[in-house]
Amino acid sequence: MTERQLQDAVARREITYVKVGRFVRFRQSDLDDYIARNTVEAL
Repeated sequence: MTERQLQDAVARREITYVKVGRFVRFRQSDLDDYIARNTVEAL
């Protein structure tokens, strides 16, 4: 995932984030949840 794709996911509120001043931070558990929600199982 590129930085731009991550920024877009934040803008669309598809991923949970924490705002610390002007910085956007992510909890590892939130990243794991995002990955799990977007995982496509093989046939």
